Amino acid sequence: QWIENGNIWSAFFNPGYFPSLMVRTALCISLAGIYALLTSTFIRDKNSRKRITRYSGFWILAGALLSIPSVYLYLPTFPILLEEFIAGSVPTAVSAYQVIFWASIIFMILSLIPVLLPKYVNLGIAGLVLVYGIIVFGSGEWLRETARKPYIIYDHTYGNGLALHDYDMITANGGLIISSFYVGDEGRSQGEDVFRTACRSCHTIDGYRGLKKPLEGLDNEFIHGLMEKLENIKGKMPPFPGNTDERNELANYLSGLYSEKKNLNSGSIVFTKRCGFCHTKNNYRGLYDFFYGQYSEDILEILPLLSDMIDKMPDWTGTDDEAGLLADFMEEWYNEGNR
Repeated sequence: QWIENGNIWSAFFNPGYFPSLMVRTALCISLAGIYALLTSTFIRDKNSRKRITRYSGFWILAGALLSIPSVYLYLPTFPILLEEFIAGSVPTAVSAYQVIFWASIIFMILSLIPVLLPKYVNLGIAGLVLVYGIIVFGSGEWLRETARKPYIIYDHTYGNGLALHDYDMITANGGLIISSFYVGDEGRSQGEDVFRTACRSCHTIDGYRGLKKPLEGLDNEFIHGLMEKLENIKGKMPPFPGNTDERNELANYLSGLYSEKKNLNSGSIVFTKRCGFCHTKNNYRGLYDFFYGQYSEDILEILPLLSDMIDKMPDWTGTDDEAGLLADFMEEWYNEGNR
């Protein structure tokens, strides 16, 4: 409602406020128990240590059990469905979900030890409870942060700091406002300035969420096509906030990061580089069913037509060798006897 009425209390008491408060309260209860468990291992009196250890375990379990209904109430407030997460719409979220699932099971098992077998708890076991607790809680925060992408404020402000209404102003002005401040004598290209403005809030070149490795081996034209379709690729990215010239400058800058073009010498690599930004084989936007029954020669005929068939896709700009490798790779997905 804040987007509509601008009321600070509507923003504060948003739909996720109370569910997230319940989740964080549950986590704090568990963290308090974990801290008490750690300190209990230093108590010299055996009876006192056993009593405090069991008491700490009840706190840990109470928080863990309370988190189950809390998370159940919290998940529906996510802007992205959990099914999309698991299917791979946001690749990092798949890893976070898997980590949470298995770490939570181990955490619950470890948390039973202080309650059921307090005399066997030592600093090592308490340390394991702490480590797995942090893994679960940290992965949950990672998942929560990922769930709101590409927004900082859902349906209002993108992760690059630009509000939705800023895009209208950018369009009206013919491109990024910041591009008018480009100064060529600082040793930066205009493409690098566009990168700093449009991309660096989430990406680096070869560090955190680096772009150099995933774009390696791709041609300038394909990178430009990706820039034009950013909002459609996996990872929930905002649209590119600029015009065609600025996309060209950015594509030139990114493709210029490599001293020479790396050959994509296998079908799986071609699939990852030219299809994997948007598709998977069987899960999110899976291609298995779409190409079922097609031979490599059929796939070769389809590739140049993809952007005409589906407007959200960039043009196929790969070489004939890459097309052949990709077609053979995809043909291998299917059992010959099931065609």
